[in-house]
Amino acid sequence: MLSAAIEESGSTIVVIPFISLVADLIRRCHEHGLDAAQWQPNQPCNSKIILVVADTALALPAQTDWYLSFLQFASALHSMGQLKRVFFDECHTIVT
Repeated sequence: MLSAAIEESGSTIVVIPFISLVADLIRRCHEHGLDAAQWQPNQPCNSKIILVVADTALALPAQTDWYLSFLQFASALHSMGQLKRVFFDECHTIVT
C-alpha cells in the first residue's frame, strides 16, 4: 500500500491468490485513505489499487476469456501511462 500511497497518479495492480483476501485488503486500503477495488472483466476500474484475484480465473469455465480480458485491461492502463506497478501478494503461493 505504501508505494501506491506515495504515487500521486496511476494505478497499482495487486494480484492476490485467494478471493477470501479481497474484503480485508479493500478494507485496509480504505482505512488508509486509498481507493481500492476488485477488478472484474468488462467493467471499468479506475481505482488507485486494483485487486486481481488469481483463483477467480481458475474457477471460471472460460479461463482464457478472463485471462485475455485482464491482459487487455493491464495493457490499456500501460498504454495510457497509468499502470505504475504490479505486485504479487502472498507470492510464496505462486509455486502452488
